[in-house]
Amino acid sequence: METKRCQRCHKLLRADAPVCNRCGGLDFLQVTHARSGRTGATKEPPSIPSNPPASPHRAGHYSGLHPEDQPYQSSFLPVQRPPAPTHHIFEEEADQFSPSRAVDSSLTPAPVPAPKRRIASFSPSAEPGPQRSLQTNGQIFHAPQVRQYEVEPERDEQYKQGEAYHTYSPTQPPNTPEPLPLEVVTPLQKRRVRGRAVPILLITSCVLFLVATSILAFLLLDSRPTTALKPKLFAEPNSLRATDKLELSGSGFRANALVKFTLDASNIPILQVSAWSTGNFSVQLTIPDNWAPGTRMIYATDQDNNRASTAITIQSTPPTPPLLQLTTTSIDLGADSSSVVSRKDFSLTNVGGNQVNWQASSDSPWLTISQTKGTFAGSQVVTIVVDRSNLSPQSYTGHITFTEQGGNNKPLVLTVTMAVNPASANLVLSNAALTFNGTPAQNPVNQSITIQNTGGQPLDWTATVSTTSGGNWLALSPTNGNLPPGGQATITVIASSLGLGVGNYQGTLTFSYAGATATPVMVTMIVSPPPVAKLAVTTNNLTFNAIQGQNPLPQSFTISNPGNAPLNWGITEDKNIAPIATVSPSRGALAASGSITITVTPMITQVTAGVVDGFITIVDTDAGSFVKSQQVKVTFTIVNQAVIDVDSNQIAFDHNSIITISTQSFLITDRGSAPLNWTIQISNSSPISWLSVDNSGGTLVPSGLDFVNVTCDSTHLSPGTYKATLQVKDTDAGTPVTPQTITVTVTVS
Repeated sequence: METKRCQRCHKLLRADAPVCNRCGGLDFLQVTHARSGRTGATKEPPSIPSNPPASPHRAGHYSGLHPEDQPYQSSFLPVQRPPAPTHHIFEEEADQFSPSRAVDSSLTPAPVPAPKRRIASFSPSAEPGPQRSLQTNGQIFHAPQVRQYEVEPERDEQYKQGEAYHTYSPTQPPNTPEPLPLEVVTPLQKRRVRGRAVPILLITSCVLFLVATSILAFLLLDSRPTTALKPKLFAEPNSLRATDKLELSGSGFRANALVKFTLDASNIPILQVSAWSTGNFSVQLTIPDNWAPGTRMIYATDQDNNRASTAITIQSTPPTPPLLQLTTTSIDLGADSSSVVSRKDFSLTNVGGNQVNWQASSDSPWLTISQTKGTFAGSQVVTIVVDRSNLSPQSYTGHITFTEQGGNNKPLVLTVTMAVNPASANLVLSNAALTFNGTPAQNPVNQSITIQNTGGQPLDWTATVSTTSGGNWLALSPTNGNLPPGGQATITVIASSLGLGVGNYQGTLTFSYAGATATPVMVTMIVSPPPVAKLAVTTNNLTFNAIQGQNPLPQSFTISNPGNAPLNWGITEDKNIAPIATVSPSRGALAASGSITITVTPMITQVTAGVVDGFITIVDTDAGSFVKSQQVKVTFTIVNQAVIDVDSNQIAFDHNSIITISTQSFLITDRGSAPLNWTIQISNSSPISWLSVDNSGGTLVPSGLDFVNVTCDSTHLSPGTYKATLQVKDTDAGTPVTPQTITVTVTVS
C-alpha cells in the first residue's frame, strides 16, 4: 500500500487521502512506492521507510488503538547539542544548512570526515522549499536544546534521492569545535505562533482603523474646498490720475480671507480687505501722488496664496485747464418688465489738467444717478439707475445734464432710453383646495372657483379633471376660455357621490395656459353614511303632587334631534293621562341638532284622591322611519287633606316712648279639601312677654278663613330690636298638613 506523510504534523496517511485528518494540511511527503509484482510492474526508487510501517487498513491505522490514541509519530529530525555559550538567533533562507562557528584555528584539531545527515524542511508547497539557515557573518546564533534523532549512515544514500531533504555534515572536522544545535520549529509551534498572531493582527487592525477614521473625520470637518479657486481682480476706472478714486473688486478668493494688495513687484501691502463669505470683495482706493505715470500692476493675494492681478494706467496731468467729457452721449438700458430696476456704470473723464468739479441733474423721476456731484482729476465712474416701478408699458427717454462748476463750458447731456414691457399673463385661482361632503344617496352641493388674469397680456386657459379612485365623480364647467388682462371667470365644480361607498375620494383640477406651469387644485370628497334622525328627551319621568280638587302647576320637558337628518315628531297619550293632562305642542318638525320644549298641564280638579299614572309617547311620524320612540312617565299623586295658608309671613312693629302698644292682623285660610283644626304657638326669646294674639285656634272648612289679631306691647322693653314667631299648625295627629310660620319683629327706640 502506498502511503504519504503530512509535512505539517507528520501524520502517516494513505496515498489517496486528499487532506490530513489531523491538522487539515494539504502538503504531503511520499513515503512508499510499492508496486504490484505482476508482469509489467515497475519498481521505483525506494523511499524513506515509514515509521511506523504503513497500515493495511483503509483508514491508515492499525487495529487496536484509534490513530488519535497512538503515540505521536514524527519523522527524524537531526539536531546538534549546543555548547555552553548562547547567542542570538535569526533566520535566513538557504538551500542547505551550513552551521559554523568562528574559532581559533590553533586550538582546534584537524577536520575528520563524518557521515552526512538530512533534515526535513517544512513548507506549504507540494515541493518543500529550503530550510532556513541560522548562520550569518560566520557566527552561529543558538537556540534552546530540542530532541535529537539519529539517522543510520547506511541510509544516507537513500535520503539523497528525496528532493524534500537537504544535506549537511553533523560532525565537524577534528580541528573545529562541535557545532551548535539548530532549533527545529515543529508544526505545533507554528500553529501556536499563528494562534497568537491572529488576535494581535486583529487588534492592530482595529486600532489602525479607528486612528485612520478619526484622522479622516478631522480632515473632513476641518477641510477647505478642494476645488482650485480662480480669483479675479477688476479695477474701475482703469485709467486715472493722482487723487482719483479707484474701485477694486474681486471674486473667486477664499471665503472670509484677508486679501492684501501690492503694487508692481513690491511686496509691501498698500491695502488689505476681508473677503465676504462668497469670496468676493469691493474696496475703494485713492491714487496717491507718488505713483508715477504709466501702466501699473496691482496684485491681490489671500491667505491661501490665491492671487489675481489687474493693470491700471496712471495718466500725467496736462497743463491745460480742466475740461469735463462724457465717454458716451447715450445709454440704452433695454426693455424689461415693470418693477425691474436696471443699472449701468458710466465714466466721466477730464481731458484737461487740474481737477473737475461737476454736478448732475435728471429730468425724469424714473432716472437717477448714483451721485449728483463730485470732484476728480482723471476719470470717475458713476452709476445710472432706471426704476420701472409703477410705469405703464411703453418706451421712455430721459436726460441727465452734467455741468462743470467754475467754468464756462457748455453743459453735457446724457440721453438714457429704456422700455417697460407689458406684464406677462398670470392666472390666479381663488381656491387651492376644495372639500365636498355627500352621501351614497345625495350629491353634495356644487362649489365654484374664481380665476383671474392679473397680468398685462391675455391668456387662453384650459382645465382638466383627474381622480385617483371612484371613477368619474368630478367635473367642472366650463373647461376652457380666454381672459383679457384683469379679467376673471367663475368655474363651477361638480362632485357626484351617488352610488359611491362610504369613504374619502381624491381628485385634482389642473389649470394651465401657455408659458406657465400648470396650477393644481386638490379636491376631496367625503362620502358619509346617509343622514339619520334621532330622538332624545331630557327626562323620562314627571311627577305631580296635588290636593284633591286643585290643579298643580304645569311641568315641561325637552325633546331633541341629535341626528343629522330632519325629524318629524308627534306625541300620543295613553288612556290614563289623556283625560287629565294636555300636552303642548303635540307635533312638529326638528332640524338636525334641534330641540323643543313640551309643556304638560294637569286637569285633575274632578279627580278623586289617589295616584294616577300613565305615559306620554314621542314618535317619528314619517312613514317607514326607524327612529326609536321615547316615553315619559307622568304620575299624579292626589291627596284629600287640609292645607294651611297665611296671607303674610312677616309682621313688623315700630315703637317708641310714645307708641308702646299696637296691633296688626293676618289671615288663615284652608286651601285643602278637608277641614282644618288649627292652633297658633308663640315662640319668644325675650324673658318679657311682649307678643299676644286674640285668636289662638279654631276650625276651618275647605276654603274657609279666619282673622288673627297680633298685639305688641313694648312697655317693659328696653330700646332695641326683638323677634318672635307665630306657628300656625294642624292639631289633628298624624296628618301631613304643613305648618306655616310668621316672623314678628318689633323695634323699640
